Amino acid sequence: MAFLAQSTIDDLKALAMDLGSEVTSDITFINTKDLITKIASYDANFCKTHLAFIQKKTKEEKAAEVKRVEKERFFFELEKLKIKPEMQKISRKETVLETNQPRMYITKVVPRFNTKDDEIGLYLTIFEGQLKFLSIPESKRILYLISSLPTEIAQLIAKEDEEDSQDYRKVKGMLLKRYRLTADSFRQRYVPKFTDIARPLGPQGPEQQEGFEILKKRLKTPPVLKQVNVSKPFRIRTYEMLLEPSLPKESNYSTTEREAFYDRRRRQAFYKPGDLVWVILHSVSKSQNKKSRKFLPKRKEPYLVVTNRSPTTYSIANPTKPDEVLGTYHSSALRAYERPVEL
Repeated sequence: MAFLAQSTIDDLKALAMDLGSEVTSDITFINTKDLITKIASYDANFCKTHLAFIQKKTKEEKAAEVKRVEKERFFFELEKLKIKPEMQKISRKETVLETNQPRMYITKVVPRFNTKDDEIGLYLTIFEGQLKFLSIPESKRILYLISSLPTEIAQLIAKEDEEDSQDYRKVKGMLLKRYRLTADSFRQRYVPKFTDIARPLGPQGPEQQEGFEILKKRLKTPPVLKQVNVSKPFRIRTYEMLLEPSLPKESNYSTTEREAFYDRRRRQAFYKPGDLVWVILHSVSKSQNKKSRKFLPKRKEPYLVVTNRSPTTYSIANPTKPDEVLGTYHSSALRAYERPVEL
């Protein structure tokens, strides 16, 4: 049984399984040897020959695996050699772009942006065209853009988030939103240029030429508002043509005249101080206390009008005590007192 000692545990397990024994994964080398020798049909010569066959087969499988790995490695190295020249070309092209397109070229081709005279939309269009002509990728445009902008604009870009400040599209949108000229800005810049280049389309007489020169002068100079003469009395005047047809006509009325006009339309007073009036009591009252919900003690005699608070509001008092005002009431709650006729 010395041949069993010269084998590996994997070979012994394979032999035991071929002889019909059950082999577990955690079985040891000695237990495997005992398992083989204790088989009833154990034959030393047969086991030796079969074990040699198993060892030969295992060796062939290992050799085939090594050959397969070597073949795969060979094809991998071959593909690597094919790709390497292409990668070198791409790397060389990028290096040429970086070395042959210096940053100062942009400053020569595109002047620095001037916030007073330049329009940001047109400037960015020219800027992108020049970068495209110089074959500069979009990922590096932000570096050239910052170098061509004034310091105050570059500081605004630097205050943005790090991710946004490196994104050319986001920086472009921010600049267009902040510095794009409005219609009024275009008008302010166009008018002075128009006065310099404007020429008549045809022959003109002296009057037309004089009018054209006056127009150019007024376009150049800002309008001056007329100063108010504070020494004269200030009056507000209205004109009939500006009023709606349904309103009363007021033709060149002064402030005092208009106040008098509206005074005539005011409601005249119903009562005057010294008149006697009845007071309309509420239907709900505290009869047991001889008081209404709104008035002081109930009485069967009229009240005295003391003062007029407004054309429709009056202060009421007891005729026997005119100095003690009982309250202020609307004219709708008062009725004139008619003295009885003496026969």
